[in-house]
Amino acid sequence: MKKSIQLFLKGILLIIIGCLIIVYFSKVFRPKYFEAPDDVTNKTEGFYALEKNSLDVLFLGSSHAYYTFNPAILWKQTEAYSYVFAGECQPFSQTYYYLKQALKTQSPQVIVLDVFGLLDSSKACQTDGIYKKNSEGLRDEIYRIQSLKEIHDPALKLDYLLDLRLYHSRWNDLTLDDFKFPFEKHFNPYFGWTMGYPESNKKIERDTYQQTEIVKPDETNLTYLDKIIDLCKKKNLPLLTVKTPFYVTQKEYNILQYIKEYVQSKDIQFIDFNDLYEDLNFHFDQDGDIWHTNIRGSTKVMNKLIDVLKQDYHLNTKNITKIDAYDSALDQLYNDTMEKLLQSIDDIYNYFDYIQKSNFIFAVSYQGTEGYSSINEYENTMLNDAGIQFDFIKDKNKDFIMVTKNDQILYYEEGNELNKEYVENSTHISFSNNYITVNNKQETNNEPGLKIVIIDTQGRVLDSLNIDYSVVFWLDKR
Repeated sequence: MKKSIQLFLKGILLIIIGCLIIVYFSKVFRPKYFEAPDDVTNKTEGFYALEKNSLDVLFLGSSHAYYTFNPAILWKQTEAYSYVFAGECQPFSQTYYYLKQALKTQSPQVIVLDVFGLLDSSKACQTDGIYKKNSEGLRDEIYRIQSLKEIHDPALKLDYLLDLRLYHSRWNDLTLDDFKFPFEKHFNPYFGWTMGYPESNKKIERDTYQQTEIVKPDETNLTYLDKIIDLCKKKNLPLLTVKTPFYVTQKEYNILQYIKEYVQSKDIQFIDFNDLYEDLNFHFDQDGDIWHTNIRGSTKVMNKLIDVLKQDYHLNTKNITKIDAYDSALDQLYNDTMEKLLQSIDDIYNYFDYIQKSNFIFAVSYQGTEGYSSINEYENTMLNDAGIQFDFIKDKNKDFIMVTKNDQILYYEEGNELNKEYVENSTHISFSNNYITVNNKQETNNEPGLKIVIIDTQGRVLDSLNIDYSVVFWLDKR
């Protein structure tokens, strides 16, 4: 009897060891997706590198989520930590398991869920291979197996479950990094976000719709929406459902109206950013293509979303322990975001929408005019709101130099042929006859106009502006 028990226990031990070996080599043999924009390995592995219970906000969804939700913008305005735990063309059923996986290590203050996976357009890219690719982002093997249940081909499902069999022919492609991969942490400095670059300055207006009929989402997907809502309520976690901007069809607009009424009936808030284009000043193609927001559209959505999170969800970071590695990465990501954003804009009025309260230093040089000036009340207010505190109408004939940061004037002097130097946190700013030089590099010319050099939080010049106000208020030589 004793011998039988020992043999049984040895058998169990061998099975456990065998399972661990299979799991390890499955991770070794799986392809790794590190190349942006659909770098799913970076996105999912970056989540597992986070410190336990360090997130304030968790973003979920498909590529619509990871193109839109920029954790650096949220952090800059609120100090909240967030992560976009999303996947390429992620089926909505798998989003549920991503939530379950996330809650094993994180307890966010609020969860933001993009509902694209409930719409017909999402099916265009939901091949069986997408189920497999997204399942690989789940470390819990039970969740990974469950996330494949909606695949209807039994043979294919078996291949995906036993993926060592699927990928065994990759021997020749393996490197030492593949074998070390399961044991390493892979911190993602983008926190799951993908930076989409603007490709056009055209403004294309989308069609506008009114609900024409009641159209329900797919019943299976609706079941998983219920599962997500129920799990959040069970964990006492506030859930905000949203639809980020994309070019909806009439049918999808009808579905979104159904989703709105459905979640509201369960006391869940829903925000359709497709209904807020005018409020956001959002335009296709400037702010995104037919599916994804770019860096401009993302920033517009984030600014609106942050207001909602603060007002309706009372987002609070006072009791959160600050993490130096997060702060450093998010600060760099914010600077990189703003650099790409600002340099993509040639409309001065749009430009100033982005740089208000940016925590950047502005070095400013202005030459007054005795003639006509196109700086009127609107432009004067816009410049003042950006932190350049000067009355360009009353005192338009004066010359001045200024260093300002977040509405605080750090240095100011007026007069003719000003030659001064200002140092701020090891950043050397020199003014000389309407030239502005930063850290020994000349950033502007000395032609008449309003000169603004924008310096980021790390002392790096992000952009230099020469604003011609003699005829019309515009960016000169952009």
